[in-house]
Amino acid sequence: SERSDVITTLDTGIPFHGSWSSGWRKPNGGMLCQACRDFGIDPRDAWMLGDAEDDRNAAATLGVPFRPVVEDAWPERFLLDEWERLQTSR
Repeated sequence: SERSDVITTLDTGIPFHGSWSSGWRKPNGGMLCQACRDFGIDPRDAWMLGDAEDDRNAAATLGVPFRPVVEDAWPERFLLDEWERLQTSR
């Protein structure tokens, strides 16, 4: 069922909106939209990491760049492709 926002501040100082809405379920982009609002960033400046097509589709609804997580070593590699692209475009 729908309920109004429950706003809490995490230990890190980041506000957390704990509302439930079907628009927050992937592949809808509601949770990503709220995260961008919480952090004060443009969706085009965020990244969505995911391992499913629903993750990719949720990112696409807001124009958030998507990076697939398909291997165990993704934390070491997830910026590598972006770094290499930036280096070759100079």
